[in-house]
Amino acid sequence: MTFFKLCKYDLKSGMRRESVKYLVCAILFLGFCVGFIYTKGKGLEARTFGDFLFFITAGMEEYIPMPGNIFMVPALWVLMILAPLYITLYYPFYDLTAYGKNVLINAKSRLAWWLSKCFWAISCVFIYYLLLWGVITLFCVCGGKLSLDISKSLIFRLIPMPSEDFCFTEGDFLQGENFAFQILFMPILIVSALSVMQMTISLIIKPFFSFCISAGILVLSAYYLSPFLLGNYAMSQRSDLLIDNGVHMQTGIIFSLALLTLSCVVGLCIFMRYDILNKEE
Repeated sequence: MTFFKLCKYDLKSGMRRESVKYLVCAILFLGFCVGFIYTKGKGLEARTFGDFLFFITAGMEEYIPMPGNIFMVPALWVLMILAPLYITLYYPFYDLTAYGKNVLINAKSRLAWWLSKCFWAISCVFIYYLLLWGVITLFCVCGGKLSLDISKSLIFRLIPMPSEDFCFTEGDFLQGENFAFQILFMPILIVSALSVMQMTISLIIKPFFSFCISAGILVLSAYYLSPFLLGNYAMSQRSDLLIDNGVHMQTGIIFSLALLTLSCVVGLCIFMRYDILNKEE
């Protein structure tokens, strides 16, 4: 069985297994969009596609530990990233304990099997965000604006002290092309890297504990504004385009691609010696 046939098998069986989770996510997206309209989106001149996406991917401002300043986990942001990580958590290992074991034997290639699972995980993340974009588009068509521009008033509501360069930009909107990759693709890249990393760690410990590690990385990223914590690059309001000490998007791209590649290679090395016969669910 070739790599492409394995990918087709995984997309078909894996998506069928996780379809209910995608339905739940679609309902969550609807709730988040309605919540935005009645909270931060109130009074905006025109709620744009970029406004919705910026709100959902914003994260939180830099936390500065000091007396009276209580750390509050950005629940919406954490949930939005943990959801696709949970969707991709169990299928690869369920597949090893069920009929998928026969697929691996027939494939006669652990390399193809592992790469197809990496491809499946990345595809699941991409479909998750496509679903999010679709829900936001629905809201924009019904009463918004299909534009990646972000209302400056929304940014000021979320960021107390934006950078001077941003403050001096003209107009009521931050032009979408300057921020498009940050709000559209950085979350996909970061979550894909975490998903494959999580899958690799699950070869050593149970998937639930690898999921806990991913959650821990996200909470630490919220607590510390650091270029060494991957979650910071998925927070729109921590971008150096908006705050003076923000993280650089280019560094995040390199960091996430490096983690994705390393996780894929390390996972392959582990899986080549993996005892699938005694694998327990």
